Amino acid sequence: GLGLAATPLLELPAVGAAVVALVPRRRPGPAVVDGAAPSRAVAGTDDWRRFGWLTGVVVTRSVLFYGLSAFLAVHLAIRFGFGPALAATTLGVFTGSGAVATIASSALTRRFGRTAVLRGSYVAALPLLAATLLAPSPVTALVATAALGAALGVPVPVHTTLGQAYLPHHLGFAAAITLGLAVSAGGLASPVLGALADHAGTTVALAVLLVCPALAALLALALVDPPPAPDEERTGSSRA
Repeated sequence: GLGLAATPLLELPAVGAAVVALVPRRRPGPAVVDGAAPSRAVAGTDDWRRFGWLTGVVVTRSVLFYGLSAFLAVHLAIRFGFGPALAATTLGVFTGSGAVATIASSALTRRFGRTAVLRGSYVAALPLLAATLLAPSPVTALVATAALGAALGVPVPVHTTLGQAYLPHHLGFAAAITLGLAVSAGGLASPVLGALADHAGTTVALAVLLVCPALAALLALALVDPPPAPDEERTGSSRA
């Protein structure tokens, strides 16, 4: 291999992406008829109240996901005697199943709607988290962990698209909040959970997280699917 000396080569993809983003490109603008606004987003109305509820869902999911990422493998290693390799595999199963589930999110939202998918995902996450913590065997724990990761992966793209649908005049802000808090909120909460785990054990720290899917499901009850955009009405689909 090239060794650590080749580390600067990792900058090349980022530099290339930055160049592409900065190169000005001419694109035909949409036709304006009778003074109509050129963007369909202008016709929408910002729903800050529901966006606030959605932000609460995003924060709650972030705390749950990063809390599990930090302590689940340690908990299973202590309980079942997992070695480092199997503990790492458990964490890979959790995050990998979530990544795969995001692919299925689009099909689920087209069939059931975005808010229904959000509620269903978090309702399912509650018993799956309990099953993971109370699993009687390592195999059961791994299966429950995979299912839990999938349940937490499905809502991720829905958060962003639903947030932008609620704030059609502030698409960048909506994306920044739903994507940024998805990482930062959980990162800020993890040290608190770590202190609790040091004091009372990982089982207690993870049991506290049972509140998160229940709270996320309750917050999701305040959400509604916004009216479809004109292009979605023509195609008969809604994207997640």
